[in-house]
Amino acid sequence: MAATVKSVDAFNGIFSYPDWFRPFIPVFDELTGISRKELEDFQVGEEISCFYEALDLLDSDLNLIGLFENHPQSLMYLQTRADLLNRFFQLIRERMKSEKVKLAIQKRTQKSATQLKGCRKLIDACFERWSKLLVLRIDFGFKIPDEIVKANYHVDDLKHEFHSLDKLVLLKELLRQFLNNRRHNSILSKIKAYIFKFEHGIKKGFHAHAILILSGNECQKDGYYAHEITEYWKKLTHGNGCTYNCHMAKQKYKRLGIGMINYLDSEKRMVLDECLQYLCKADQAFIFRTLDSSEYRSLQKSQKPKKISNAGRPRKTSQSQDDKSSVNKKSGGK
Repeated sequence: MAATVKSVDAFNGIFSYPDWFRPFIPVFDELTGISRKELEDFQVGEEISCFYEALDLLDSDLNLIGLFENHPQSLMYLQTRADLLNRFFQLIRERMKSEKVKLAIQKRTQKSATQLKGCRKLIDACFERWSKLLVLRIDFGFKIPDEIVKANYHVDDLKHEFHSLDKLVLLKELLRQFLNNRRHNSILSKIKAYIFKFEHGIKKGFHAHAILILSGNECQKDGYYAHEITEYWKKLTHGNGCTYNCHMAKQKYKRLGIGMINYLDSEKRMVLDECLQYLCKADQAFIFRTLDSSEYRSLQKSQKPKKISNAGRPRKTSQSQDDKSSVNKKSGGK
């Protein structure tokens, strides 16, 4: 069962959830109060489709509001809601067992695996070419309009121009200019390779998670280059752009997969691979419809760098990212 009622006194109780159900709580919270029509511009994940199909099959209104706040309420009231929630979740699980849903999830997982394999090959080729990499993690996006912030990011704001297809087109065009300008800008010229993952969120709008690769033999200070690149993005967008610079909050991360990484540093390379897994994740619940089309690729990366001559003393061997894949399947770094 998804929920049971635990007594706190003779008249009141609280909901109790098993560990397996806890990952679903944020999804239920996010869907509270959102109708299927309001998500018509999204290619929602199969899990979300099953959510709404199950909702249609319920013979009673399911009130999810406040369901996970865990404050004491009447035992009788809570038991009624728990019974309904458990029936609802059973309907979802039945929908999830259909061959159509299983095949769709399998296809999504395969696409993610293909993207991850390509990213791993790019990173391995960069290590082969430069031996030391200065890895930057920066998110590129646009400033959120004041009216959306004041409205507390209500789903109705999806109709705002901030969430329009034009913003995705603009983001891709600006990043194309950003890359082209490497020929003329002393900071951008240091970027040897890149990976961009385009996403859309109700709060952030369209944005791109980026991994930028610099040669560690030429560049040493990741904080400096990350700062200069974020400042350049602001200029390129005429002050309308915003960034999230992971290098400004290194203390938040227990393990670092950014900054200077040596070819033989297996621990940092493992964390970097976890970051790749996160970028290529297959479990996005909401995908803006255009990001799921071939016309607007959700992941873009540079070509692998050309190999250099192997003449001279051979480098010590180190596991490639593909060799580590069996280990990395157990982790999902961010």
